[in-house]
Amino acid sequence: MSEYNFKGIKPESIELLCLNRFNDSKEFYEEHKLELKEGITVPMRQIVLDLSGLMYEIDDKMFTDPVRCVSRIYRDTRGNRSKIKYRENMWLMLRRYKNEYPSAPFFYFEFFPNSFGYGLGFWTWKQSAFKEVHNLILDKPDEWLEALDACKQAGFVYGSRDNYFWELVSDASGKRLTYANTQEAINERKRLLADLHMGMVDMVVSCVHKDGKADDKSLHDIVERDDLKTILHKYPKIDTLIYTNRSANILKWVNKSSDKQYHEGWDKSKTHASVVIDKKTYKVIRLYSPSPYALRSVSKEVRREQYDMVFKLE
Repeated sequence: MSEYNFKGIKPESIELLCLNRFNDSKEFYEEHKLELKEGITVPMRQIVLDLSGLMYEIDDKMFTDPVRCVSRIYRDTRGNRSKIKYRENMWLMLRRYKNEYPSAPFFYFEFFPNSFGYGLGFWTWKQSAFKEVHNLILDKPDEWLEALDACKQAGFVYGSRDNYFWELVSDASGKRLTYANTQEAINERKRLLADLHMGMVDMVVSCVHKDGKADDKSLHDIVERDDLKTILHKYPKIDTLIYTNRSANILKWVNKSSDKQYHEGWDKSKTHASVVIDKKTYKVIRLYSPSPYALRSVSKEVRREQYDMVFKLE
């Protein structure tokens, strides 16, 4: 007999959560409030209750109030550019009491309509906490390098669960993907890219996310790649460049390597252009960004049509 009382979250409850997010109205929420609580909130709180004993074994100062550890279905939109009132995802966080231990790490579990995630992280760090970690790295460099390598192996392009890139590619290609932070999930994506005869590269080597935000305006201390020509020389069969962003940043970055320092036929209203790099003309396809914020003003049909054009398998 299982020692846990959590019995899962039913697909119809997740579907109702998504429908509530789609309607984004107080009237719809109030009408289905009890269903959402029983199907979503109560099971999430049960996870906290089931894990509380284990959490106390890890840290006897762990805060495990099931009501306060689980996110609410309705969002606080104050100071948030997105005014969407209701969530399509839910999360729980287990940590020490925040007011007394603001830099303490936390365990988390979250789920989205088509994925879930869990792990250990930090919300806010004080300078003293940074120093402690810095000293720990100096004292145990081998363990630090081993942990760093494990993190690198777990990540891949567009790894954020908030981003719709792989969902769009999966729909366009007809290939089902696993949404998990595992090596198998990474291998699935690599195989799909191979089937599409495509490669992927990020224009940014490193950057700092101000206030935890990932939009272009919140990125600072940006270090860009400087090896675009090297990549194109290494793979001479490349004849098309696909930008998953319609902002000026990608334009400026590629123009640094182009012969003419500009793109032919570049226009905000157009999807296709071209650019000359080392006397070779490359076709350019510009897609809408797959970030949730960028896609708010783009219809599902337009977005799907664009990604079908590029990622549909023959």
